[in-house]
Amino acid sequence: MLGWANENGDFGPAIDLDEVFMWFQKAAEGGRAESQRRLGWAYEGGELGLATSHDVALMYFQKAAGGGDAVAQRRLGAAHDHGEFGLESNAEEALKWHQKAAESGYRDYQDSDFGLAINQRVPLMCFCACVRCVFQCN
Repeated sequence: MLGWANENGDFGPAIDLDEVFMWFQKAAEGGRAESQRRLGWAYEGGELGLATSHDVALMYFQKAAGGGDAVAQRRLGAAHDHGEFGLESNAEEALKWHQKAAESGYRDYQDSDFGLAINQRVPLMCFCACVRCVFQCN
């Protein structure tokens, strides 16, 4: 994908952030979930020459998550768990997105206690405590 190649400098040492952004945006507009997720990260962290915008970051993460991107689903779970992007902390919504991430194959959830918690449908509060531990301990 041209956005990733340009960002990684695969076409030479000069990285044109405007061109990188353009290719990610074209791919995102075309429905590429991984590009939507990358733009979410870029707007969240002010990368690719973009100003930080949590509203735009959230929009891109939501698009990517809706398209089945497990990493974006995990990011939305964390955002709901911690009340990020202007969202209220919501354990049920966090659980929904973490569960979707696990079901979509998010690799960190596959062989961990966290994945086991999802598969056994543990009580919500125990599950959310597990989520916090996984992300604070790792």
